Amino acid sequence: MSNLSEKDREFIKEHSAMVVSTSDENVPHGAVVFYHFDEASEKFYFVTKTETQKIKNINRNSSVALTIFSETPPRTFQARCKAKRASRDELSPELLKRVLNVHSSQDYWPTPIQKIEEGTMCFVEIALDHSRYRDYK
Repeated sequence: MSNLSEKDREFIKEHSAMVVSTSDENVPHGAVVFYHFDEASEKFYFVTKTETQKIKNINRNSSVALTIFSETPPRTFQARCKAKRASRDELSPELLKRVLNVHSSQDYWPTPIQKIEEGTMCFVEIALDHSRYRDYK
């Protein structure tokens, strides 16, 4: 059974970037990532590099928060989640293609992930624990 409303899903599909907030030893870290939302599983996926602060934090503390927002009109989707590294073997070929296409569909090249030199590419899966959508217009 779905925990997300139709408005939640519409808002998530309208966007491709979110802020992922991680922490380690009470030190917070926020990072903008391009995401793919898998409607069937209600999970978010993104690509990063193994030497980024966000993946180091996720490896130590799987509790994360995510925020998707729009300025005009002011709306937000916020969630507490559990994140984990996902291997290529865990992702279906179609899901893998969709996650990677998020980056290639941006209006500029190279995408930010390509500019990070340290580490190798890895995938992150985020499962929602609790979420809320707010429309402030």
